[in-house]
Amino acid sequence: MKPAYQELSAAASDPLARGLLGAQDMSSILDATGLAGEVRRALGSVIDPEVGIDIVSLGLVYAIDVRGGEVSVQMTMTTPACPLGEHLVLDAKRCIQELPGVQWVDIELVWEPPWDPTRMSAEARARFGWAP
Repeated sequence: MKPAYQELSAAASDPLARGLLGAQDMSSILDATGLAGEVRRALGSVIDPEVGIDIVSLGLVYAIDVRGGEVSVQMTMTTPACPLGEHLVLDAKRCIQELPGVQWVDIELVWEPPWDPTRMSAEARARFGWAP
């Protein structure tokens, strides 16, 4: 049985709109087309200055929900004590607001499930010297 954060709601018309996904599911589901895909690509430009890796590759983006021009993102930090949390949230919001068609952006910081290195992309783990 999958953990609850890996399950997608059967009623969801867009899997990006529901739940928190595990690392295995994130890469394929967040590669969506349309505005959700543009949001994901834009978030890929937000670099964590402490490590020099973008927040998508770090696995900090848990969910993207696009409804018309309204975008909601659930993201986390590697730790609740992250000194750059506010900076990363503001950068994420700014880059999404710059996208054509976006009228409203909400970034929600979530702490469940807790972040762990398995959420990182293989490339990000390799930069730290961790096996994929």
